[in-house]
Amino acid sequence: LFPGAKFSEFIEQILLTKLSQNTVVLLDEIDSVLSLSFPIDEFFEIIQTCYNQRADNPEYRRLTFALFGVATPKELIQDKTHTLFNIGRAIELHGFEPIEAEHLELGLKEKVRRPRAALKTVLDWTNGQPFLTNKICQLIQTLPSPIPEGEEAQRITNLIKSQIINNWEKQDIPEHLQTIRDQIMGRQQGTSLLELYRQILVQHELEADDSSLEHLELRLSGLVIKNGTRLRVNNKIYSSVFNSNWINETIESIRPYAIFLDAWLASNCQDTSKLIKGAELKESLKWAFRKDLNNEEAEFLNASIKLDYREEIKLAQEEIKKALEAQQKQQAQEEKQAQMQNYNKRWKMLTIATAVLSVTCVPFMSYYLSQDKMTADSSSEPSLLDNFSSGERPLFTSKEDAFKSGIEAFQRRDYGKAIEYFGQATQNDPDDPIPRIFLNNAKARDRGSHFTLAVVVPQNDITIAKEILRGVSDAQDDFNQNASINGGKLLEITIVEEQDQAEEKSRQVKSLVDNKAVLGVIGHSPTSEVLTEYENYGVAVVSPTNGNNSLLETYSFFFQTTLSHRAIAKKLANHLHQTLDLNQVAIFYDSQNSNNLKQAFEEEFKDLGGQVLNTVDLTKSKLELQSEIKRTVNNQVDAAVLLPSTNTNDKAIAIARENAKLPPEAKLKLFGSHEMYKPETLIKGGSIVEGLILAVPWVDDTSYGKAAKEKWRGKVSWRTATSYDATKALINAINPEDVNRENVLEALKDIEVAANGTSGEQLKFSAAGERAGEAHLVVVDRDAAAPRGAEFGFQPLE
Repeated sequence: LFPGAKFSEFIEQILLTKLSQNTVVLLDEIDSVLSLSFPIDEFFEIIQTCYNQRADNPEYRRLTFALFGVATPKELIQDKTHTLFNIGRAIELHGFEPIEAEHLELGLKEKVRRPRAALKTVLDWTNGQPFLTNKICQLIQTLPSPIPEGEEAQRITNLIKSQIINNWEKQDIPEHLQTIRDQIMGRQQGTSLLELYRQILVQHELEADDSSLEHLELRLSGLVIKNGTRLRVNNKIYSSVFNSNWINETIESIRPYAIFLDAWLASNCQDTSKLIKGAELKESLKWAFRKDLNNEEAEFLNASIKLDYREEIKLAQEEIKKALEAQQKQQAQEEKQAQMQNYNKRWKMLTIATAVLSVTCVPFMSYYLSQDKMTADSSSEPSLLDNFSSGERPLFTSKEDAFKSGIEAFQRRDYGKAIEYFGQATQNDPDDPIPRIFLNNAKARDRGSHFTLAVVVPQNDITIAKEILRGVSDAQDDFNQNASINGGKLLEITIVEEQDQAEEKSRQVKSLVDNKAVLGVIGHSPTSEVLTEYENYGVAVVSPTNGNNSLLETYSFFFQTTLSHRAIAKKLANHLHQTLDLNQVAIFYDSQNSNNLKQAFEEEFKDLGGQVLNTVDLTKSKLELQSEIKRTVNNQVDAAVLLPSTNTNDKAIAIARENAKLPPEAKLKLFGSHEMYKPETLIKGGSIVEGLILAVPWVDDTSYGKAAKEKWRGKVSWRTATSYDATKALINAINPEDVNRENVLEALKDIEVAANGTSGEQLKFSAAGERAGEAHLVVVDRDAAAPRGAEFGFQPLE
């Protein structure tokens, strides 16, 4: 018989016949079934069959199965089409309550004069965890002399520290703490669990998410427990052993790039010397394969891959340049006829020179060397440099096979195949807008003549880049679907990863505008130097993220689809002073990214008669938030205005956390800007940001907002909306009968797009290029629709 059949036979022929009373089958260490020699699901199906037999055979009603152990249903069920855990109920085990532990006092009487006081100290440390409680009681019994009355707390605390916490790995006999450690490190999501545990340890508690596998696995390890609706560390011994130092050391030991990642994050993701390359990068990618990485890890590895790629390309170019110079020198000494005869031989030698380079560079270099010919063949196709792509090269690096195949097909100009592969990549990764944009581009190329726009996104912030690209993709989808129906031209979007250095930016802009097919640019965050280059070529630039009005006043071809900082500041200042009668505020801001917004708010608030009593720079390296909150409260401030950037949003949430610890009468009312208008604020902040009011350029309860959230599975922000509008503005400015840059620029000045053709509100520009409109207010509310993983949502106030 198969093992499963033997177990079934044992139940039917022995358990039910030899025993006449009710029988409970205890299955301990249920996670050990993962190593059974027969399919796991077969084992559980036998249990379910016993349950189903109750209807026909009353004997089976005497059987009850109890499963003990540390495993999630996801691990135990191999066939995901079957539901095998719908016939029972979960029983979560808890630690001893004081009344349940009273019998332990009897064993302490010989060593302590006040057993109850001693037991209270024990439970204070263990929170009733059975193993630890029993172990400490045994340690007390082995003391050489009794504990004097009144010294129970100190003596037992010292005993716990010396015999359990200090040097715990050697003293953990029998193993308990090491088992918890191994439970965490043995999980596929080990680093994610540790980061989640770090949040709970630092914040003391975190809102529980019963739908989160990570939350469940952390609870199964025993390290944390659910108390009401909150997760917290199980006991003081665990928090002392598994402290912040242990988390850092453990992550470093299992994540080979931990030190480099921390250093890169400390530089606000700007210092490329902290990235990894070569053998270190290959080893890290091998480790990271098929692991659940957090956003910061993914961005770090993406940035490292791109740096490594660029350096290999640079090396390849230098080698080719050397080969060219050598051969040109040789050819200069030969006669014209000999030069012509040796032309093919020269290129053959270059191919050999290229082949000795890294394998990863070969496809790109073949493509790179062909660009002069491609440009000559079709002036309508964009100039392609290292950070440009309409589908010829991956952006932000993707491991997805269909996407890679699409890139290769696009490079070969096999647009039919590219459409097939990019279509598959879009299905495989529906949250990523890049395959969808490339799919539309392949369709545009396949049809022939098409319109071209470019979008510039930040190279070092994949989150913001994809927020922008989702909006651009939506507008391209709309246009191309309508154009396909009408038989018109399609729209191609060239994506440009914005360079960091001013000189590189300038070179990049020149390369972009040299391509006459580009009719307009959706610009991320252009500087005056960059805009000067666009001005020289008469190219219209529409920014979805810039809120600084000073650039609008200088450049007549520059437009913005987000509201200005002044509009955001005015809305917030009016609400504080005029509606809520709050007259004294403190501002917490990011001096690198939100200084302009901070100045605009100060001016608007002071004009209304308000006072700014305190300003705190969130980018300060040694920022004591607790002290700053205390100082703010002591200054008799009514409210705190939080103006972080993407990089400092966590610090704004930390301020809310410190504020939540204050007595009710001392708590500050919290306000903020659009940078906090995202699910991350709700998920990380939870109840501590309840009541937070934000001034935002757009609210997501519009028709477009609802459709976009469904399409992108909730990954939609105000940048997505304003990027959608920026692309729509340029599309509406294109005259199919007379296509040129000058006409697009002139049309933008007088454009009007109705609300049903935008992200939610009418789109028109002032004479200076500023978007007309008023900011909105939203409040964090428990009753509002909440994103996945959060209990609170953003509720419009108007």
